[in-house]
Amino acid sequence: MSPHFNNACGLTEDEVHTIAKAYLASTHSEDELARELETMKQWFNGYQFCPSGGRTAIPTLYNPQLVFTHLRTVGRKAGHMRPDEEVNATHTATVLNAIRADGDLNVHGLLPLLSGRVRATIMTGFGAPEVQQIGQRADITWTLLYYFGVITRGEGDGLRIPNHTMRNLVCICLSVSLRFLSNLNLIR
Repeated sequence: MSPHFNNACGLTEDEVHTIAKAYLASTHSEDELARELETMKQWFNGYQFCPSGGRTAIPTLYNPQLVFTHLRTVGRKAGHMRPDEEVNATHTATVLNAIRADGDLNVHGLLPLLSGRVRATIMTGFGAPEVQQIGQRADITWTLLYYFGVITRGEGDGLRIPNHTMRNLVCICLSVSLRFLSNLNLIR
């Protein structure tokens, strides 16, 4: 969570530009490359692993796994694939699905996340006993969502969703959960 180590957790914009250009230059025009870079920025960028503030701006980072998966798909020209179809988020879905109507953090507690208005504590360490309390204890649930990249640092001590990939995942989880609760007549 130190600004000194922030860039060790992902790819910077300059690194993504260099990698994409090296990988796609022989098969894509400058315009196509620019479109792919913009797509990757919207879908895979936005991570920040230390609080903002101070004199030095903290650059946002790209998720390396998603960048490389996308570049392989685009490089093969394997047809059009939406970037969110490339994410393998089983671990993330497990944490999101553990959020129920009861517990310290429930599906209603996720709604402010869509507007970036969440303030929560991120734990710096946890073990197996804490992991068993996903969905029951808010601090543990927020921490795991943070470590899995579903949320990241925002303004001050706030938390936010970093990009379109994770926003889609959270919206799907919310939609399924709210539909389920509505069917049980727990919400209207």
